[in-house]
Formats: sequence, structure tokens, C-alpha cells
Amino acid sequence: MHASVTLKTPDGQEHLLGHGDFVGRVWSAALCIDDARISEAHAMVSLRGDTLQLLALRGLFAVGGQVQRSVALEAGLRISLAQGLDLEVVAVELPDRVLALTGPGMSPQPLAGTCSLVMRPSPRLRPGARDGAQAVFHMGPNGWRVRGQDGQTQDLQAGWRDEGAGFEVRWQVLEGPGQATQVRQGVSPPMKVEARYDSVLIHRQGFPTFRVTGLSARIISELALVGGPLHWEPLARELWTDGSDPHFLRRRLDAVLGRLRRKLSDAKLPLELVRSDGAGFFELVLRPEDELVTEA
Repeated sequence: MHASVTLKTPDGQEHLLGHGDFVGRVWSAALCIDDARISEAHAMVSLRGDTLQLLALRGLFAVGGQVQRSVALEAGLRISLAQGLDLEVVAVELPDRVLALTGPGMSPQPLAGTCSLVMRPSPRLRPGARDGAQAVFHMGPNGWRVRGQDGQTQDLQAGWRDEGAGFEVRWQVLEGPGQATQVRQGVSPPMKVEARYDSVLIHRQGFPTFRVTGLSARIISELALVGGPLHWEPLARELWTDGSDPHFLRRRLDAVLGRLRRKLSDAKLPLELVRSDGAGFFELVLRPEDELVTEA
């Protein structure tokens, strides 16, 4: 599951933002606000360990009348970007596990933002990219990355080891209050999902039929036919057969998934209908009361 937040703007529209998404005046911002008081890159959503936060960039915001540089996002929170321009946090989705670093003399520490493993005076994770660090971790466009002492940067996954110093990255399950997934209030009625390859119909009692077409529909249909987790690359290559570079393919896939989640949010449908496990696999997520119909 990807970390995400649903924000409601003063016009009543809801917007789904994930880790690394911007709020600002620039047209490419995930939440674009056409207001001269808002900076081009005003703030950014960032997953910091086991919390999803809003970080001030070129602008500031206030919570409860107090100016803040950062705030942990939780359902019901109101964030004032300018006078009369408030954002309401409708829902926050957090992963049920995060990558954490552990090793000699150090208890497991979740990776958060850009951080460095320093050895003196004792092993610990410190914020930022620090000179002389044993390793530097940061979130790239397709997931976590790590730079070793040799200066080489590579993708980071659970099981990574620094053989020289004995440190390892593992999954850490999040438990307890404040760490479980938070969802919007109310119970969504059962869904009947008809996956027809180039179109998907979602029926719910008391709601108009929701139609998904194009690439978004093909993603849902492929996952429905597989019936379980599918790695992102073969999924993407079913959609684009032009032999594109994997990094370009992943950006394409993420862009389509982002549009799909925004459409689901607008229709008050579950945002995690297509869920990522954080390790490169996607699956279609339905509840026991939901029904899935596929066409071979």
C-alpha cells in the first residue's frame, strides 16, 4: 500500500496526494491552487518513518492559528494555506510496514526522508546526506535508493546488507494507535466490478455506475485475470509494447495509477482498489462482500 492523503479544498473537491506530491500554484503540482498567495511549490507531502507529513517548501501554512514548517497528517486536520484558503484532511492511508535499518549497536530505525548511517560516536540514522556516511538513503521516483561508500547508488529492497559493517534493511511492521490505516468515515456498500479489458464497470447500490476506460481499465482487468499480485514491469509491458526503458515505463504506470486514484476519490470509491505492496507488486483488492466478473 502506498502512503496517501485525501485533501478537500474550499470548493468541496477532494484530491488524492501521495509521497513526494506538491501543493502549489504551478500547473504540474498534484494539487494546483490558482491563487497569487500560494507559492509555485508551496508544500510537499512526505512519508517520514511511520507518519505522513506536509512539509513547507517555498510557502508556510498554519494549523490551529500557529504557523508550522511541518505537520503530521491525520483525518479531520485543517490546514490554512492563506486567509480563507483551508485544506481539510479527509483520509490518510499509511502502509502496514516500512523499511527499517538495523545492525550492531542499533535498534531498528525506520528510513525517513533522506537519511545517513553514521558510525560515530555510535551507529545511528541522521537526517540528510552526510559526508563520510557509511550509507545514504533517499526516496527516488520508483522507491528507496541507497548510496554506499563506493559512491554507487542502487535500488534498495528488504534484505539489503552492508557486509562490511553488518547492517541490514528489513521490513518493520507498524502496530498500535496512530499507525493503523485511517479511512474516511462511513461504510462503502458492496461493489460489483465488471472487468471488460478496455472498460471496467463498478456498480454500487444507491450510486450511479462508475465507468473506467483506457489504460486504467486495462490495469484493473489484467490484475483481475491474474487473481493475485503481479510485478509492475510485466504489468506495464502489457500496456506499452514499445520496448521502453524500465524507468520510463514505471513513470508511465505511476502516472496512470495516479489518475485512476483521483477518479476513484472523486467517485467516493476505495482508493486502494489497486494496491502496491511497496516491493514492486500490484494487486486488485476486493472485500469479501464485493463481486468480480471478468471476460476471458
